[in-house]
Amino acid sequence: MSYVKNKVDQQILSLLVENARLSTSDIARRVNLSRSALQLLTLRKNLFVPILSFIITSIIATTTSTE
Repeated sequence: MSYVKNKVDQQILSLLVENARLSTSDIARRVNLSRSALQLLTLRKNLFVPILSFIITSIIATTTSTE
């Protein structure tokens, strides 16, 4: 999965490389986000690729079935 990483993404990745067992609350505190904001951020990034893939697959299926 590839997406544009911002400063917060880089901080999160650095923290996880340092200690992959950090809790969501610990990570959120260290990057100055609320726990729920961090969860929403990660959820959006985790869901973005599958949703985009579904949309592209649907478009391809629609265009090939009408030809």
